[in-house]
Amino acid sequence: MQINTNYHFSPVEGVSATRSAAAKAAAGPAPATEDVASFPNANALNKALAQTPDIRADKVARAKELVKQSDYPPAEMVKKIGELLADHLQNR
Repeated sequence: MQINTNYHFSPVEGVSATRSAAAKAAAGPAPATEDVASFPNANALNKALAQTPDIRADKVARAKELVKQSDYPPAEMVKKIGELLADHLQNR
């Protein structure tokens, strides 16, 4: 995936980022209610995340065993990854 950032932009001529005092007065007072976001499950999610280990010992042990194998990763997987990389480089 390629992400193109847009750092080179120019402001629109004649547009001010802030409203003048006259424009604010003409708009009237701010509404009495404000938009409020509610995330009722956020606490439960944060608690579950805090209880999740940073390192999963079972996955680390599996990876160590795979790395010890001389035929890992399988030749077919290496070939497919190579093809994907070649396609990506050709499409640049």
